[in-house]
Amino acid sequence: MERLGGHPRSAFAIHPILLAAYPVLFLFAQNLDGVSLANLAMPLARAIGAAGVMTAVAWILPPDPRRGALIATALVLVWFYFGRVATLLAPLAVGQTMQLVAWGLFLGVALVAAFRLRDRWISSLTSALNAIGVVLVVMTLVQIVPYEWAHQPAAVAERPAMSAPAGARDIYYFILDRYGSNQGLQAWADVTSDLPAWLAAQGFAVEAGARANYIRTDLSLAATLNMESLDSIAATMGPTSNDLGPINALLQDNAAGRFLEAHGYRYVNIGSWYNPTQTIRIADQNLFWNATSDFDAMLDKTTFGPTLASILNLPVMPTDDAIHRNNALYQFSVLPGVEQEPGPKFVVAHILLPHPPYVFDPNGSYPSAAEQAGRTEAQAFGAQMTYLNAQVRSIVTGLLSRPSDQQPIVVIQADEGPYPDPYQADEVHFDWSTATSDELEAKYGILDAFYLPGAAVAGTPEPYSTVTSWNTFPIVFDRYFGANIPLLPDRSFTSSSYARPYDFTDVTTRLPRPAGS
Repeated sequence: MERLGGHPRSAFAIHPILLAAYPVLFLFAQNLDGVSLANLAMPLARAIGAAGVMTAVAWILPPDPRRGALIATALVLVWFYFGRVATLLAPLAVGQTMQLVAWGLFLGVALVAAFRLRDRWISSLTSALNAIGVVLVVMTLVQIVPYEWAHQPAAVAERPAMSAPAGARDIYYFILDRYGSNQGLQAWADVTSDLPAWLAAQGFAVEAGARANYIRTDLSLAATLNMESLDSIAATMGPTSNDLGPINALLQDNAAGRFLEAHGYRYVNIGSWYNPTQTIRIADQNLFWNATSDFDAMLDKTTFGPTLASILNLPVMPTDDAIHRNNALYQFSVLPGVEQEPGPKFVVAHILLPHPPYVFDPNGSYPSAAEQAGRTEAQAFGAQMTYLNAQVRSIVTGLLSRPSDQQPIVVIQADEGPYPDPYQADEVHFDWSTATSDELEAKYGILDAFYLPGAAVAGTPEPYSTVTSWNTFPIVFDRYFGANIPLLPDRSFTSSSYARPYDFTDVTTRLPRPAGS
């Protein structure tokens, strides 16, 4: 090999950086409809930074930086790919010990190669690894860049200053994720909640037969906040599309928020960890716990981190549990402050409870591993629901403690009910056309409660026993603003599978008769 100043001339080794960036970019590319570039920035920076540190340290060991880069790449592969490989090996029942031995042998081979291979082999290996890294990164960017380009959010038009009518009441919309109706919860797992009866005693209209219109959060909330069906979007996208960009656009710029802003309301979004509702583009204020995101949790599972914590017996809360728990605690902590802000305001809080993971005991503590292992899902759901019910009672008590003419409009509603067991066994391919009557009731029966203070305006619709969620805001806006928005027929639709969100089937007639109808 040609030498320059006594050192071999060779390709610059960039493969540790590229192979550390690839798993982050790959996971992002597989979840384009549920994550944003903001979610990507920090994990990608951490991965590249960690690879850079590994490379810098490894360069100290052999006399040739190319050899140090081989050691760095081996460490990168162990750390960033361990969890993903373990997932692939799960169907083969390959134990953790065997995997650790295999990865240890891999590191040993990499060390021997770094120190013992001849320069020409090191040069060739460096060039090959660089090329592989470039190809892998480019493959992900080919997916990411066109999608992000096509889904750039439209600029939010500057709104003229509006004055709300005198005496305008605050509006609170709480979405309690997967909080089924009692009829639905009983069909799912013989679970019963005491919250509906308590809300009714406080003056809420609790509609026991209320149903969701769609099968999943993004579809359900898009239809509810925009007071419309999603038929036209489904027709445009086609039944095989899984591009949820148009749905996310409806969430980010929704008709209910626009209507209230046009009437002088300030839109406050108390965001969840779920990216489509973490921030809302047209909101005047977005409050969210942003230490980590669900993308971080997904990424963490693909690394060696969880296995290392298990080996060292570290009492570390799983990342997704920590995100789920901390975000809910944050939402409950900021609500009292929001309540004190001057109005009128439209406050939306998507609270991902009693949605799993189950991270709350009835008293609010984090259940131990032994407690979690000893519970059925229904028991864990019930414990988390009990904690949530206590928080809801506290929030409602505070809101209704105001003088009668200042009491807010409050809607407490689920987006959907819990998923049945067959769906959880294979959520990607579960065919909803095979769902039983009880499974459909569990999924579509939702908690739905309206607190509508003040005298009803003659001729305006009242909440009713079979109401579906897309008629929520037409009822509220007609009563308080004379909006005269026609109610939609109360229908419920499945998607054929999680991978085919727009492949709708009307299942209204397959649902059991709602309780109280």
